[in-house]
Amino acid sequence: MNTDSLNNNCGTGGIKYFYAVDDVIEDIKEGRVLIIADDKSNDNEGVLFQAAEKVTSHSMNFFMTHGKGLIYMPAEHQRLEELKIPAFTISGQHAKNISDVSMPIKNTSGPTLAMSIDSAKRKGSGASASDRALTVKAFADKDSKPQDFIMPGHVFPLKYHEGGVLARAGHTEAAVDLARIAGLFAAGIIC
Repeated sequence: MNTDSLNNNCGTGGIKYFYAVDDVIEDIKEGRVLIIADDKSNDNEGVLFQAAEKVTSHSMNFFMTHGKGLIYMPAEHQRLEELKIPAFTISGQHAKNISDVSMPIKNTSGPTLAMSIDSAKRKGSGASASDRALTVKAFADKDSKPQDFIMPGHVFPLKYHEGGVLARAGHTEAAVDLARIAGLFAAGIIC
């Protein structure tokens, strides 16, 4: 898959497979969709990524059309708490509510899921690209309150592990770290 049609990069001299960090940060600031890859090994995995505050209906449609999966939104635990979005850690086949701050997180091998959300101001069911983009933008708006969201919804927050990629080398942590380094709201979407 090539994100050039979305990013209008067709004339830049070809596709870059791995970017220098400075180039990545500049692309994130400009709202480009990138692919975050695990590493250069044979079994690496990549996900589409965009900083949350840069999401548009057009880019969300691209994620839905080409990503063909759930839209996840990596974010910091503090933001999930501010908006009263419960998080769950997955242990085998059971989910355990961890919205109580005093409870330690036992699962550090994978991402921690949160209740899916929609913007309360959505125009339709919440499933459209424009409704999902509205949800992500509302989440990234520091003035949003818990009542601005309904649960369950169509955007799936993931809880970022404190310490970022240095603590857990996952797509969730990479997305939040990259948005933060770019000087943007510390959240993104991945698919």
